[in-house]
Amino acid sequence: MENALSSQQKMDRINQTILNLTHRFDELTVDECFSQIGSAAMSALDGHFCGIYVWDHDEEPYSLATIGSDREFSDSIDQPWMKEFIHYLKQIEAPTFMNDPEHPFPNIENFPLRQYICYPIVLFSELLGLMIVLRKDKPFEEDDLFLLRPLANLLGTALPNIYNDSLVELAEICIRFLEEKDPYTHGHSLRVMKYADTIAREYKLPAHARRELKICSLLHDIGKVIIKDSILSKPGRLTDYEFKIMQMHPQIGSNITEKIGKHFAEKILYHHERYDGKGYPAGLKGDEIPLISRIIAIADAFDAMTSRRSYRNSMTVEKALEEIQRNGGTQFDPSLVECLVKAYKEGRFQIIHA
Repeated sequence: MENALSSQQKMDRINQTILNLTHRFDELTVDECFSQIGSAAMSALDGHFCGIYVWDHDEEPYSLATIGSDREFSDSIDQPWMKEFIHYLKQIEAPTFMNDPEHPFPNIENFPLRQYICYPIVLFSELLGLMIVLRKDKPFEEDDLFLLRPLANLLGTALPNIYNDSLVELAEICIRFLEEKDPYTHGHSLRVMKYADTIAREYKLPAHARRELKICSLLHDIGKVIIKDSILSKPGRLTDYEFKIMQMHPQIGSNITEKIGKHFAEKILYHHERYDGKGYPAGLKGDEIPLISRIIAIADAFDAMTSRRSYRNSMTVEKALEEIQRNGGTQFDPSLVECLVKAYKEGRFQIIHA
């Protein structure tokens, strides 16, 4: 009776977590949602680690979230054994667990786990991802699968909303209208998006954050849509008055994008802040500036320098990289500058010609 009551109490706690999350979806960031779901799974199963995994269009697995103390496992997504493990669980397409403290996984070389439980994340019969929990002290049982099911079901409902491709397509359509106003910026936002994604991958930014970055990169200049063409297309330096008008575009863009999500609006608002606090509109510095905004700032500057304008020629890639490195720690986040330079030197930074 004690075990049954304990299981019921755990299920009640899970149900309360789900109720709280559904009421607060609009207030929480994606990271906070995943963290609360993973924490609820660890608490219910007395686990020490929970990972939420999906795969990209090339079938490469990646983690959406890792919660808990097992750093070896949380940092292992690029290890061959981990990719094979995820592939194996994906093929099963069913809830499963293993308790084998003596022998490693028989078909995967150097497999370090002895106990795990996995629940597939499914929506309308489509497998979207996997939820994996680890623990050390006691074996998993069938009842543990029952406890994981509602959390996996919640993830199955949430993931399609987080990875809404139609929102990305809408952002591309909006930005094409903007770029018709200024032919010299044609393709600018798409290039910024691709450069920003390369920096983010080098930085090991989680996939869901890269999706948010993609949308914010595409829309970072959407506020220019109401700025006069005579200012946008002026063949020369702006006057002080015109520059003040131009500086309004992050706030205008933030106001526009707030309608699709406050988390998008914040990143767009701060994409012209500087790492040393001398940017605009708020004068934020260092880590006060959202990470996504800091990435966009570098990608935006790189594309501006390597693109031809009516009043100047483009810089060479090497010269632009030198300029960005020179401004690391003042205008730009130095750790992100290192990611850009490393990706370029190792052939992972593809230059897109305007």
